[in-house]
Amino acid sequence: MKFLKRFEEINPKDIAFVSNNLDDYFTIAFEFEIETEDEAGYVYDFTDIDDELIDEVHDEVKRELKLRSRRHLDYLRELCDILISYYEEDTLDEVSFNQIFEIPSDYPEILNQVKSNLLSQIIANDFNYLKEKAQIHLSSFFDRWGEEVEFIPDVTLDRGIEIKPKTYVIGISRSIEMIEDFYTALKSQNYWKFDITTGLHINIGTTQKVSWNPLKGLLLMNDYSKDPEQVPLVFKDMTWRQNNRFCGSLLDSVYRMTKEQKDKIKNKVDFKDISEVEKFLNDVITKRLIDQNPKNFGFNLTRLSLDYIEFRYVGGDIEKDVLIDKLKYFCFLVYCMTNETYKRREYLTKMYKFVDTL
Repeated sequence: MKFLKRFEEINPKDIAFVSNNLDDYFTIAFEFEIETEDEAGYVYDFTDIDDELIDEVHDEVKRELKLRSRRHLDYLRELCDILISYYEEDTLDEVSFNQIFEIPSDYPEILNQVKSNLLSQIIANDFNYLKEKAQIHLSSFFDRWGEEVEFIPDVTLDRGIEIKPKTYVIGISRSIEMIEDFYTALKSQNYWKFDITTGLHINIGTTQKVSWNPLKGLLLMNDYSKDPEQVPLVFKDMTWRQNNRFCGSLLDSVYRMTKEQKDKIKNKVDFKDISEVEKFLNDVITKRLIDQNPKNFGFNLTRLSLDYIEFRYVGGDIEKDVLIDKLKYFCFLVYCMTNETYKRREYLTKMYKFVDTL
């Protein structure tokens, strides 16, 4: 790994260049997840749950998780049929619902996704209650940003809600203003908090029409280390996220492909045509991401269909200054991905090493 050490850390001057000179180049949206210990107002409402809705959930989960294998599809169908049988017998209630989803499963991701999609319907009253509490306790934030943000139910939290912009914020500096205002409101009360289960995803696009090269961002980004004692740069100052199952390293996942899979990749790479190599390797990492489920990785490039990248690394009880540092770091990576010549030498060095390591 000595070959790579020259480029392992990001020069602070590069971060400063991007944040100071390219402010309005970026479109940015945060997904603030917050939790409360309030146990009031929580109501399960099964009024709208019927066989048609459960079938809709079946199709949603199949699409969201991109399920293809027969065993996954059979399990999903079986789980939904169990729910339908409870509905037809008029025994689907809070107790039976929780019992169904407490059954051990070989496919917990499917189980949790079905539960999550159904809960978004069942706890609608709870969502309205939490929405009102957010507006009350974070009033200073909503006084300024209320017209620009919206609430999203988030059943992955123990008891919480998600706040996100309706579209996006233009510019790093204005995004930092949003962060400052959110933290000011959060620190002024005791009802809402960041916790171990809360994520703070950052979605970054550009204000210009660009060509994306996600491979470049993946290789320049430091989110993976063979040495368990070494903290990758992405996780600096938030080490508690390093082993989070939603923040996995796509690079690590590619390295863990079978020898046969990796040999096929290496045999198709011909560095006489760099652009073709880039196109091929981008297809490889995209397919790997989809096959392993984008929600399991900190770097979600499937959002490129909407012209932005989702960075899922940040979360937990993170300090404001750390969040701002991560925002600038991710903007730097987006600029690298959308500017062919910027940091090209470092990128090509890593790309040669990447293929050689396979």
